[in-house]
Amino acid sequence: MLNNSVPVIAVGALGGSGTRVVAQILIDAGLWLGDDLNESLDNLTFTRLLKRPKWYQQADANAIEQRLRLFWRIMAGNRLAFGELWQGVMLSQHPDAAHSLRWCLRLGAQWLGSSNLYPRWGWKEPNTHIYLDALLHHFPNLRYIHLIRHGVDMAFSSNRQQLINWGNRFGIELTGQESNQELASKQLDYWIASNKRVVQLAEQFPQQVLLLTHQQLCCNPLQSINALLDFCQLSPEPALREQLYQLPNPKAADKRYCAEDLRLFLASQLAQVAEFGFEIG
Repeated sequence: MLNNSVPVIAVGALGGSGTRVVAQILIDAGLWLGDDLNESLDNLTFTRLLKRPKWYQQADANAIEQRLRLFWRIMAGNRLAFGELWQGVMLSQHPDAAHSLRWCLRLGAQWLGSSNLYPRWGWKEPNTHIYLDALLHHFPNLRYIHLIRHGVDMAFSSNRQQLINWGNRFGIELTGQESNQELASKQLDYWIASNKRVVQLAEQFPQQVLLLTHQQLCCNPLQSINALLDFCQLSPEPALREQLYQLPNPKAADKRYCAEDLRLFLASQLAQVAEFGFEIG
């Protein structure tokens, strides 16, 4: 049975936005983000079940809800029905056979009975925002943190996986023949479209969505982290809170784009970046 009385925290963004530090802050503050994480602290259970663009294109609302509920129940430690166990096993493919075996054993244990329950849990996986509308509608105790990094910085990022996987969801098609300049322009289009959608959802669900910029986090960690902790209803001791303020790196603040030629972008693209509150130049 899903517990709707305690907030469950999720973190998402465009890949490469700096969500790892947000995840580390939450972990250090006492939030359990899962036991199957990569070096970036991405929740690989979410990745395995939901970072599936081909499946997503064919899935209807019911299929998406069922997959999200399976993920939620696994993370919450609920006992799984046989159908959920079977679905999870069918999604067990992983290049590392030992990793797949551990996954199947974990599911089997949850089929036999509920696992250890963590009173406060959540996850960090950048692709979460793709499913944000469904998550907000089906899970009223969700609290979602969306990290936004300067759009022009992100346009020149080498991390274009979301553009490749989800670009067509926003009407952005790739031919595979794009130049680096064309890719940067399409990456910026993806940044604009995907973040606009999250902003719209934040306006509909103001108590459930927190927008946080990478620049705020790096340049004003005290205010940003306090807002983050309050939103998550986490209250670390003062000494620990002071340690959390030290986690963001001020040198990681945006401005990587300054060495790039911005003439490749349309004035309308740059104007939309400015609408998010980012300075250009």
